[in-house]
This record gives sequence, structure tokens and C-alpha cells, in this order.
Amino acid sequence: MISADIYCLSREEVRILLEYFCFNKPIASEHLQRIIDRASENWDMNIVASNYFLSIVFEQIMKSDIINNDVINRHYNLCNSMYFSIAEFNEDFINFMYNNKMPERRNEILHNLEIAKQDNNNTLKEALEFELSLSFDDDLICALRDFYEKVYN
Repeated sequence: MISADIYCLSREEVRILLEYFCFNKPIASEHLQRIIDRASENWDMNIVASNYFLSIVFEQIMKSDIINNDVINRHYNLCNSMYFSIAEFNEDFINFMYNNKMPERRNEILHNLEIAKQDNNNTLKEALEFELSLSFDDDLICALRDFYEKVYN
């Protein structure tokens, strides 16, 4: 088996990838463009997108009335033109995530939030509450990366 690098997309990067391949919208990030080029030209970078993030992005696009079956089919057929994986939340992944990875980022933020509350630091408290709202996405991306590295390497 040939070893490949793994890159797990954030929710925003899933949106950018979808807009690039389905609507020909250019990618502003040189870093993301290089990753996509490696996955499509050399097949030495596995781009992983969570079906959770995909569903959120598709829902947002549907609200703007520009999505149709062709758009969905193009995105799900990316695996035929590049090294692209859609991470389904199957039993193996859920077991891995809960046994090994959750909730790393969330626990750190909760600990710091408790300290900010005790110190009556409202500015820090508000910032940490915002971070807490994003922590699931961060933990999910880390868990996906580690799971795919375990499975594919």
C-alpha cells in the first residue's frame, strides 16, 4: 500500500471545494489550492471531508436555490478525479472517536472558561464561549485525521 498524506477539510474548506468544482469559483488560498492539486494530479494527498460538514454546506447552498442533483453528484464523484474521501460516521469511526479523541479541545476550553468565570473576566469568558461553539468542529477534524492515518497508513 502506498502511503499518502491526509488533509481533513474544515467546514469552510468543504464549501470552498464545492464552489470550486461545482461552480468554477476560484480558490483564494494558495495552501488549499496546492493540496487540491496534489490530490488531483499526483494522488499523494487524501482530502477527507466529513459528511457532517457536507450536509451543512449543502443545506446552506440549498437555501440560496443554486443546488441541484448535478451539483450533489459532482461533489460525490470527486473521488473519481482526485484522492478524495467522504468520512461517513460509521460504527468504526464513532468507536474510535469516543474511545480515543473526544473531547480534547472542548475540555481545554471548558477548563479555561471556568477559570474566567471565577476571575469575573467577562471579556475572556465571552471569547471562550465563542471558541466553545466551534470546538466540536476542531475535535472532529482532529479525530478524522487521526482515524484516516490509522486506517490508511
